[in-house]
Amino acid sequence: MLVSYTNSKLIDDSFSIAGGGGGSGDFRVGRLNRAQDRAIDEEDIAQRLVASAVYELPFGRGRRFLKDGVLSQIMGGWQFNMITTVQTGRPLKVRGANNFTGINWPDMVCDPTLDDPGLNAWFNTGCFRNPPNFVIGNVPRTLPTTRGPGYKDVALSLFRTQKISEKFNLEFRAEAFNAFNFVNYDDPNSSLTPNAQGVNTNPNFGKITSSLPARRIQFGLRLSF
Repeated sequence: MLVSYTNSKLIDDSFSIAGGGGGSGDFRVGRLNRAQDRAIDEEDIAQRLVASAVYELPFGRGRRFLKDGVLSQIMGGWQFNMITTVQTGRPLKVRGANNFTGINWPDMVCDPTLDDPGLNAWFNTGCFRNPPNFVIGNVPRTLPTTRGPGYKDVALSLFRTQKISEKFNLEFRAEAFNAFNFVNYDDPNSSLTPNAQGVNTNPNFGKITSSLPARRIQFGLRLSF
């Protein structure tokens, strides 16, 4: 069994995903003043706990119980596996402006973190507004105290290896991902969409409208030789 816990904070002044040709980054005025966009990275996971275990059932040939006989053939060779993951959510970032700057960053006028966030209001959308014309918004690159939903998952599997001959082994696998069917929500919509009058027109702003996959179960056979 292996258990690991991480408590961390990742801080930087830009973010990009380098896929092939790279990315343009996410910052307001780039090299002119990178320090003003210093913030928690949008992929930061503050706390993460992972526990994994592998257990070979003590039955069958060479094991403690049922070493011989028909039950030895039925019960022998089984292995149970488990991976549990629990972690906090990622920092949120809010974008959206309509003020002739070409820089899609709104103003933040208060702390949007809610004490009891819900699907229809994960953060206080009233804390964001369209900046005045030709003024760059002051919102941080990521919100310092507002994070998306956390994540929890338990993956279970059961393997059995049956020796057919000296050259052939048959392995049966039964695997369940999100075995307890936890509901893991996606991040809320964080796109402020102001019209020409500066009024938000995105009805889903601040709401959670989707989730990660539910329980998945799969079976497989593997012949090795």
